[in-house]
Amino acid sequence: MKPLATLLLLLPVASLPVLADRLDVTGDPTAWVHTGASLTVEFGIWNYGLNNPGYSPYPTQIGLHVIGLRPDSPPVSIPNTTLQYFEGYVFQAWLESLDGEISVPFRDPNAELLGLPEGSLLVMPGLFQPGGRSPLEVAVLSAFLTLDPKVSEALFGANAGNYNSAARIRLWNQGAGFTIGIGPGYTVQQAVSLPSISGLGPAQTSGITGQVTIANPEPSTWLTLAGALGVFAGLMRFRATRFRS
Repeated sequence: MKPLATLLLLLPVASLPVLADRLDVTGDPTAWVHTGASLTVEFGIWNYGLNNPGYSPYPTQIGLHVIGLRPDSPPVSIPNTTLQYFEGYVFQAWLESLDGEISVPFRDPNAELLGLPEGSLLVMPGLFQPGGRSPLEVAVLSAFLTLDPKVSEALFGANAGNYNSAARIRLWNQGAGFTIGIGPGYTVQQAVSLPSISGLGPAQTSGITGQVTIANPEPSTWLTLAGALGVFAGLMRFRATRFRS
């Protein structure tokens, strides 16, 4: 296995035993996500089935869109493209059944351009347009996944009719600390959205975001995680240099 892939896979495993209790940040204006922290978002899909009567109520395509505050460092270019990302910031994202038995990785094509492992999400520059106000510069994580109809039925199961708790998305921060949310006037729940829920039926809907919780590493583990992040950043720079050469 490549060194970068190995590191990204080992980081969440190493942090699992040392996560603090989960905090509900659903209504907070922002949420600070430490290196190695886990952010969990519950969501519902009931409106997909409601808008597609006669079809399976289980969607086969799901999108994810998360906005946060821009890091202080300037974005850098993805080699051989006009796209930019914030170097040293990366998440891993999975769609999970509520019982944790089924887990499917999200896809970020921009992360794939850098050769990052399946499930990796880059933090990229973007704009957010508040109602009646000028656009704000933000940082954005975007991804999607495609489900086989049978996998979708098994994943959502009897929970498909629940308002905002049919499944969950788990985001692991594998890079530098990152702030999700944009501050007063908006909540973390509003900063995490599922902009596309679609499948066999003709109508596309949006998912219903529910509770958002976060578990940060215990202070005693931060030093270890910071060291791993340093190795990760070095590997990212090496890979970017190799692409440009």
